[in-house]
Amino acid sequence: MVTFDFNPDYDQVRQDLLRLQIINEKVIIHNLYEFLCPQLPSRPQVDRILHPVEEPGFVVVKDEEKRGYHFFQNGLYVKYKEYGEDGRLKFIDFFNENHYRIRREHFDAKGRLRRTVYLDQILDKPRQTRFFDEEGHCFLSNWYEPEQGKCYRVHWFDRGGQLIRTFQSEKEMKLFWLNRLVQEEPTVILQSDDPKTSRLLLEADPRAVKVKMLHSNHLDEPYVYGAPVSKQNELALKQADGFDAFVVITEEQKRDIQR
Repeated sequence: MVTFDFNPDYDQVRQDLLRLQIINEKVIIHNLYEFLCPQLPSRPQVDRILHPVEEPGFVVVKDEEKRGYHFFQNGLYVKYKEYGEDGRLKFIDFFNENHYRIRREHFDAKGRLRRTVYLDQILDKPRQTRFFDEEGHCFLSNWYEPEQGKCYRVHWFDRGGQLIRTFQSEKEMKLFWLNRLVQEEPTVILQSDDPKTSRLLLEADPRAVKVKMLHSNHLDEPYVYGAPVSKQNELALKQADGFDAFVVITEEQKRDIQR
């Protein structure tokens, strides 16, 4: 199983999937950010870092709709904290004197800072994101064009802060890793049911067998042959020749696509 999302608590995700019998112990989950993040030689158990709500020097106001708290310092609104159902700190938003949100800090289940997002003050969208390992070393820095929400540069660092590689986009970074996985095995079948990852498959190493899965109707209303193709499946069907196989739900879908 290959995943591209950032989640510093994937160990817990694996345990939950095993407990719910969604996967078995033979399934290996490969994650992009776990590959990029330098792994410690050993991972000793650590106690959770506590982040109490109250802080000296601040006036704290409880949010009535969320598990959040607003912090004021001498009348100036400076930050907002939000907690999960289990009482752990999820993130902190920081604001400047003009009440613009300038950054958000994300914390893992152990209370460690694992990601910081720096925001455009006007658009409230990311300009830069930094990702941290368990000891607080930055291993990845992404730069964004906030107007389009597009990443235009990715810097990958080792534990000593030395630059390993620069990518010109998140897509280039994902393809680099995906191709590494393909090249490590004698036979690889890449399967996707998501439009975004399907586009990656089309550009991946040609040695991999590429399979596209459709879990829903490929047509819009009235859902019969001749109706418009649904937007989420339009690109995949246009580029069908790039896949080695299509997996669909019904024989009727198969006949429609073959036509």
